[in-house]
Amino acid sequence: MSSEFSYKEGDGLSFERFIAADDVKQFAQIVGDLNSIHLDAGFAEKSLSTVKVNRLIAEKRRLVLDANVFNANGEICLAGSATVWLPA
Repeated sequence: MSSEFSYKEGDGLSFERFIAADDVKQFAQIVGDLNSIHLDAGFAEKSLSTVKVNRLIAEKRRLVLDANVFNANGEICLAGSATVWLPA
């Protein structure tokens, strides 16, 4: 595994991946998360989210991310953090 780690605190992340609507519906049903952000395209289009690197743990290839989801009025309606592992 490479020891190179290009992320630093304060970095933003973005990525794109095609996921079919049926994939999302099936996953939502499996995990029991039937939130409109996942299942209602109109609702999701009016939502905005941001993700920021809060902390990095380079030796374990982990990032601690802070995430905010905003409603149509620009108000934070969901805030949280996640620790994610990045494969080499």
